[in-house]
Amino acid sequence: MGTDVISQSLALAPQILKTYPQSIFFGGQLVFPEDSLFTRFLHNNIVFGLQRKFYNLGIPFVILPVRVY
Repeated sequence: MGTDVISQSLALAPQILKTYPQSIFFGGQLVFPEDSLFTRFLHNNIVFGLQRKFYNLGIPFVILPVRVY
């Protein structure tokens, strides 16, 4: 548990990879029909920061779009 998603994920990833060496991590990016300042503020692209950090460590990471109606 923690307040910073990126740091907590980076702390857990090595433990998961040790147990399951062929792991692939997934993240979801919300896709709204119309993008607004409000949705951009609330959904601030943490998944892209995670992807960058995981790729730098050589950990496979896939972003899946999640459509919101």
